[in-house]
Amino acid sequence: MTNIQTKQLSVIKKWIESAIPHLNANISVRLWNNEIIPFSPNSNTTIVLAINSADAIRKLIFKPKLMTVFELYSDGLYRYRRWYTPRSS
Repeated sequence: MTNIQTKQLSVIKKWIESAIPHLNANISVRLWNNEIIPFSPNSNTTIVLAINSADAIRKLIFKPKLMTVFELYSDGLYRYRRWYTPRSS
């Protein structure tokens, strides 16, 4: 990872972490480097918003509209996933 990419990742992590208290969400975010950021200490680990590039975050910052979310999803820049864990018998 280049120095610029490292700085970009650091800034994006700080931005996400600063938004967490305002969102009241029980999910986690997986960044493109596979790092997971939980939105609360009890975050649901089965619901994950996967952000596949720094560009997705940039677009959300500069164009924070619902249509942007749909465009990012269709471009494959983020994915919503729900993992099911098997129930124990």
